[in-house]
Formats: sequence, C-alpha cells, structure tokens
Amino acid sequence: QRRHGDESVESTSGLSLLSRIPIESHQRLELPADSEGERIAIAAWTEWNGARIAIVNLHLTYRPDAHPLRRRQLKTVVKSITGCGASDAIVLAGDFNAEPDSPALDWLREASGFSVSSAWDAAGGPRPTMTEPPGGTTIGNRCIDHILLLQPPGAPAVSFVAAERVLDGVDPDSGILPSDHAGLRAVLSRIL
Repeated sequence: QRRHGDESVESTSGLSLLSRIPIESHQRLELPADSEGERIAIAAWTEWNGARIAIVNLHLTYRPDAHPLRRRQLKTVVKSITGCGASDAIVLAGDFNAEPDSPALDWLREASGFSVSSAWDAAGGPRPTMTEPPGGTTIGNRCIDHILLLQPPGAPAVSFVAAERVLDGVDPDSGILPSDHAGLRAVLSRIL
C-alpha cells in the first residue's frame, strides 16, 4: 500500500542501475519519507578511467509542497555517499520531482559543499521531461528529471560533454509513450 494524494493504492515501484563498467560495490539507501511511503536510492561505485565514481539513481517525493522533505532526502544521499569513502565524483540521476530552480536543487548548489553541474547545461538548457497530464502522450513543460554531477570544488575529475532528452516519442503502434517521464542521456568525459 502507498499513499497517492488522499488515497491508499496498491503500488510497487523500484529502481535499478545498469552498467557496462564493472561495479565495485553497491548499496540501497533508505531516504526520509512521509505518509506517501518508502523512498529509496540505489548507489554503486565504479572505477572509470582512473577516477572513483559514485553513481546514484533516486526517486524523490512527488508532493509539490514537500521542498523540505526533498532537501532532507538529498542531504541523506550526500551524507551516505560521502560516508562510504572518497569519490572523485558523484553522479545523481533520476526523478527529483523538482524543477532546476527548486529549493532542493538550490541546496545542492549552494550548501552541499560540492561543485554541482547539470547534464541539462550540456544539452543547451533544461527540457521538459514530464507528460501532461501524467500518463498522457504529450511532454508538458515541467523539467523534474535530472543528471547532476557533484565534485569537490576546484578538483573536477569528469565533465558532461553531451546530453539529450530520449525516449520522448510516441510509439507508432501503441500510440503511447514509454513512460510518463522522458529520459535524459548524458555523456561524461574524464578530465586528466
């Protein structure tokens, strides 16, 4: 059971992380939640071109007015990742349920202690990722899905070199989109 608005609904959800690069270790991160139910993140660490990278897939609370909860969820992710040893970079990806100028993303940029860059910058600016209405066949005007790169200030190990919105077309046979969210694909480059 999960809360959706004022209703209790049968619900299952999950996250996964796929990699072509060998994963050294992984961890399920429990995130703060309210009455809507469980929220998690999946973290994995890999060695890539001489850099240790933490990759995190997350899904933050969907409630529009829950900015403090999203900020707590991001703080939990950052604290958990930094508590697992040094990483040259942290990639945070997923459904943040937060626009680029939201309080939670402002906290990441201004108070997390990391230099933060967005894959959307490599794509020429944010693009809408959510269907309107939810589950519809048209991408609306909300940009709530992100790939962010967190690195120690002054010591960049990787950078975004390209990014694009993907999985945003209606299937010609079924007439539906693959999801109620478009995807975001980013390409990283190692800074030597």
